[in-house]
Amino acid sequence: MIYQPTTDEKKINLFIRFLKLFIDGNDVYKSLILEVIVEAQELSIGNKNYYTIDRDIYPIIVGLVKNNQHFLEKINTKMLTSQDYEHILNSLVLYRNSLAQKRPSQPLLNPNLATHQPRQ
Repeated sequence: MIYQPTTDEKKINLFIRFLKLFIDGNDVYKSLILEVIVEAQELSIGNKNYYTIDRDIYPIIVGLVKNNQHFLEKINTKMLTSQDYEHILNSLVLYRNSLAQKRPSQPLLNPNLATHQPRQ
């Protein structure tokens, strides 16, 4: 049966794609990736809290901090290595998979039932 991912999972999936592209050499998403990592680091060291982090990237930041608080506290965001990016990618994939296992299963709506039928 097919299940629809939550909005948080969609954001995390998109960020994972961007991160994979960046690791493979595409620098287009570098500024977004760094923004997320810096926000997660700020949250993990206490300069920000859950109310002051960017709401658009909230689920990604929370996922990074839950799985990597000690890692984020000690990295230098100005000199990240490919191993750092790989570590972040792997931890986000694990976090995404844990979200999928924890959420209650909701089947995707039948597309035939979801279409609007005009009244006659």
